[in-house]
Amino acid sequence: RDRITLIPNAVDIESFEPIEHADETLRRELGLGDGPVLGFIGSFYGYEGIDMLVRAMPEILKVYPTATALLVGGGYAEASLKQLAAHLGIADKVRFAGRVPHDQVHRYYSVVDVLVYARKSMRLTELQFNQVLWRARQRFAEILRKQGFAGSGAVAAHSMDG
Repeated sequence: RDRITLIPNAVDIESFEPIEHADETLRRELGLGDGPVLGFIGSFYGYEGIDMLVRAMPEILKVYPTATALLVGGGYAEASLKQLAAHLGIADKVRFAGRVPHDQVHRYYSVVDVLVYARKSMRLTELQFNQVLWRARQRFAEILRKQGFAGSGAVAAHSMDG
């Protein structure tokens, strides 16, 4: 027992500060327009559920025709996600930003209006979700405070409130 040290997943919360304004230069560079941006920032693996966001976009676009999905990161599912967007006829509404340096990630959070983490339920995704929330918090902390939410209280959970 003395030889085992438990080191939990962690995020240095001191390195993240709330972002007060969107990076309009990046928004223009990415061609996001003026509509709402639904974003995913992370690794493109099957368990992340990014395909569910892409599949939902045609329905979202019926209600919000100026919406765009912004996918930041990379991984083995990237090619299939691009093919899916093309197959659905929405390739122009799904932006693939690629992998970005860690010190630039905050810029991408700043242009996202709704973070979408549609992770597929499994032990791995359930254990890591708090890391995702801490990273996202830098963008949405001020918004959540103004709405009366604290910490991760604004997360919608499937079959409970989402």
